Amino acid sequence: DDLAAARAYLGGQPRPMNTVKVYGAKGSAFGQTDQKGIERFWIQLFGGSAAVRFHRPDAGLGLGDTAVASLRAARKLNERVPLWSVQPANGLLAEREANEAYLVADGRGSYGLYFPAGGSVRLDLKDAPGQLPVHWIDIKSGERGEQQAITGGRAVAITAPGPRNWAAAIVRQP
Repeated sequence: DDLAAARAYLGGQPRPMNTVKVYGAKGSAFGQTDQKGIERFWIQLFGGSAAVRFHRPDAGLGLGDTAVASLRAARKLNERVPLWSVQPANGLLAEREANEAYLVADGRGSYGLYFPAGGSVRLDLKDAPGQLPVHWIDIKSGERGEQQAITGGRAVAITAPGPRNWAAAIVRQP
């Protein structure tokens, strides 16, 4: 919400917004779990921050295995959906619980989706007809997950492959 307010404030004169010191790690006073740090990183990334990094331990994840896997996953998403070309697009999501999923889109058929703890939402793909591949990325490992196909041109239910952090790249083929 704070990042959305900053984006709105800067709307007339856009400029890069950076997020340094993403807090959250097990035992930290600034978000007591590693999960909080991962969520904050991905929400800032999807909110449009030009730069995002984990703060050093003990207040953040630093460059430990968990943070590195998250960075690896973000790079894999960026390979398919260039994050500088998208805008936050949660308005295209329906049947979404608070903080269940986050969406970015470029308005031309490319979407990035983040689930902090698994879940299922409906994605409005009325402006993206045809078959669209869904490339899942496991944020815990930083590795690619399964791929599936969905049919656009309508609202489509999308369910994360499991109950943890997942990202998906959905890109309409030319």
